[in-house]
Amino acid sequence: MISLPGEMQPIHTHATDVVIERAIKQALLIEDDPGVRDLVELFLGSLGMDVTSCSAEQEVLKLPNYDFDIIVSDVMLASGKTGPDLVRGIRSKRPEIACLFISGYKHGALSNEDLTHPKTDFLAKPFSKSEFGKRVQTLLNL
Repeated sequence: MISLPGEMQPIHTHATDVVIERAIKQALLIEDDPGVRDLVELFLGSLGMDVTSCSAEQEVLKLPNYDFDIIVSDVMLASGKTGPDLVRGIRSKRPEIACLFISGYKHGALSNEDLTHPKTDFLAKPFSKSEFGKRVQTLLNL
């Protein structure tokens, strides 16, 4: 059975303690700058991931569910809500989702509360493809 981005498909197994991992990881990208969004989509794609991109809060809220392995979110969004606000809402339903916050603001971009989740990291813009890839892989392996 195939799980498409944003769609959760049931996995049926009769074995206990079996962990089933997707062959292709699913990423949710929340970024309002088109240039940064395109670049990060390419970076995630080069890691072999399927990417669902949203540029505003309204697009995120329209998703049927949050069947993603990782969220990459800008901290400050032009739509009103911040990336951390949206991620907290998603994690209230799916607390296991990893998140990499990105921002042009190096200091004070996130509160300590935003960084307390064990599968959370922050990367300041601009960043290299190599550093981005390392952070994503580390979060996915937690």
